[in-house]
Amino acid sequence: MDSLHGIPGHHFGEPLGSFPGLVPIGPKELGAQSYYYAKGGEPGWFGKRTKEYSNEFYTRYTFAEGRFVSFFASGRGDMRQALQKQAEYLYGPGAPTNNGSLWAGSQAEAWTAPDNRGFGPATTLLVRSKVFASQQEKAQADQLKKENAQ
Repeated sequence: MDSLHGIPGHHFGEPLGSFPGLVPIGPKELGAQSYYYAKGGEPGWFGKRTKEYSNEFYTRYTFAEGRFVSFFASGRGDMRQALQKQAEYLYGPGAPTNNGSLWAGSQAEAWTAPDNRGFGPATTLLVRSKVFASQQEKAQADQLKKENAQ
């Protein structure tokens, strides 16, 4: 998990400029901004699937302070099993969970899980920096404290 420290071609901590063609998605949340590749701009296995299966597959890249910290992919239909197999190819067999797989290293973590919301059953893959995960958890706790104090 830690040897890849991200996804093929990109390591956590890389600057946004290393990802030409990304387009922001919505507003920042807890100091992080998510992006997607404009049609046809995403490289590698994930990009190929996004092009070929545009109605069944999508990806999202998240940056905090201008640095790559998290990757998300979702696949429906035939892409559900393909996404699980790709995660196992990249990170190894993983540890089974109640509904997917988990990969954990000292610097990064990833998991797959089913998602039955939205447009039908999907498999999701989330890969994130553990430093970012810790920062997000702290920011969420601080926000909750602030909301409860009001």
